Amino acid sequence: RKYAPSKERMKLNDYFNVSGNEMAVIVDGSFDKPQKDSHQAARLEEGSVYVDLYFFKSKVDDGYVYDNVEKVLRYTTDKNVISVNAGDKKYLVDKTSKSFDKPIIKDIDGEAYISIEWAKNYSDFQYSTQKNPNRVIIENAGWKKKVAAIRKNTYARRFGGLKSKILSDVKKNDSVVVVDDYGKWSKVVTSDGVIGCVENSKLREIKEKTTKSVLEDRKFKHKKAFKKHKI
Repeated sequence: RKYAPSKERMKLNDYFNVSGNEMAVIVDGSFDKPQKDSHQAARLEEGSVYVDLYFFKSKVDDGYVYDNVEKVLRYTTDKNVISVNAGDKKYLVDKTSKSFDKPIIKDIDGEAYISIEWAKNYSDFQYSTQKNPNRVIIENAGWKKKVAAIRKNTYARRFGGLKSKILSDVKKNDSVVVVDDYGKWSKVVTSDGVIGCVENSKLREIKEKTTKSVLEDRKFKHKKAFKKHKI
């Protein structure tokens, strides 16, 4: 029917373009699709999430310094200097040796990847993971966002418009983050990290919220990325 809403669906694997043990990464409501022939920004290694260190520095915390020759990662806080060798589970806080339950830094095909769980000890963010396809959703502490509730069952579509393909089902009372308002439609991020468009008539109770800090406040803080990235 000419004016009937489309029921055609787009596979999330096609949207995120994830293959093998790769993971798509959504940071503060933004997903940067990799360029052709380039890899996703994270990997699932033996059940643990590792994020490309260059990506992590640009989007979350630029305080990490990695020596690609010595294969050593260093991070400085207002109280301590942390250092770890690639592939090691042990690391130094000043001169005190500590241990983690998995390798902290992995060198994969010449690229450094950092354990996101370990990084939470020093970088202020929250994260969750989803499957099918594998993806990780990161929110930096201090991120100011608009949150809305879904008024009635609907769909998140690839673009604004009833003829656009469906990415996922969105249920009544689900919470979504509103990224952009297009007038009749808004681009939203669902709780499971799908970025799509929902009719504004399906949104209610739009409120501003700030992602809470999970670390103790420091006198010295590394720069964090609050830039608006292309979705």
